[in-house]
Amino acid sequence: MDKIAIVHFQPLEKYPPVMNVINSISRLDNTNCRIYTTNNYRNKNWFATYKIQINRVGTIKNNSLSRYWCYVKFNSITFLSLLYKKPNVVLAFETYSILPIYLYKKLFFKTKVHIHYHEYTSTEEIKRNSYYYKVLHALEKKLFITCESISHTNEDRMQLFLKDYPFINKSKGIIAPNLPPSNWYDYAKLYKKENTTGIVRLVHVGALSLDTMYVKKMVEWVIAQNGLFTLDFYTDNITEDARKFIEELQYSKIQLHKSVNYFDLPKVLIYYDIGLTIYNGHILNYVYNVPNKVLEYLSCGLRVWHSSELISTQKFINENKILGCKSIDFKTVETLQTDSFEKLRIFNTNGSFETILNAPSELVIKLTGLK
Repeated sequence: MDKIAIVHFQPLEKYPPVMNVINSISRLDNTNCRIYTTNNYRNKNWFATYKIQINRVGTIKNNSLSRYWCYVKFNSITFLSLLYKKPNVVLAFETYSILPIYLYKKLFFKTKVHIHYHEYTSTEEIKRNSYYYKVLHALEKKLFITCESISHTNEDRMQLFLKDYPFINKSKGIIAPNLPPSNWYDYAKLYKKENTTGIVRLVHVGALSLDTMYVKKMVEWVIAQNGLFTLDFYTDNITEDARKFIEELQYSKIQLHKSVNYFDLPKVLIYYDIGLTIYNGHILNYVYNVPNKVLEYLSCGLRVWHSSELISTQKFINENKILGCKSIDFKTVETLQTDSFEKLRIFNTNGSFETILNAPSELVIKLTGLK
């Protein structure tokens, strides 16, 4: 039986994909897995799963002194625990998780190390980052040579990454999309009801920013539709200027809500018609991105409107023949005509997407050796 350790410095609750990986492993027989992460500051550590122990070490806070104390505490305690538990397979999520794994691999060189990235970080962004981050990056570059696999969420990000680090053996690359649980699709198909109000219900789930998203453009367009559309935002990650902008609208058709527990999202999304993804593509990470929310909307039978800047999203839709998605130039959204919309179906059925949802995770297969 493999002893697996997953090191994820950031709180698990902020990253649904890692929770889904952990849940997938927990359902397998003959696996022994332990998680190392930090506490979810200002929110409850609500995520737990059957058979797998989660060790939470330190709390990430806003001030630099507390943050660096968290680095010291997390890295030292996680490393000591790895020494004691002696896993033979280790998975690092992102650069901030690298240090204890690097040290452990130096002592136990036969350890199988896997690295997964939620995001793509360009070499230019790394140069602008903190000295601590640059040190971690120097260590992870050494692991690139000896690790078993490196995974990104889509092929475009992987190609950018391999171009940045041409010394990496391309055979190590794994594509691990951020898919939600497959049972969401079945739940939504069973419970989603027809919208008989004559009003199209738009929804946006996740972070909100006036600088990196077309929030103002979308809000102004909804108001201009004179009540034919509603727009609800669900988030606990919102910039102050975005919050102020939405709250000062005082427009009943546009509402700002607190975030919903990730695993309860289907119960909320089934009451909407179209899910929005409104990133403006300010960095390559977003241009070459298939956002979690796109996959979550599709899993719950919604149609999707996404920014035309999202190249990888459109590529994913085209290659997999995904239905019910619309690429929108939000810079000129005022030209979008409501009379051109097709009649909304109760459930946006996508046979090809359902197949993707139910496919086994290549990352989990690599980690566990089980199919």
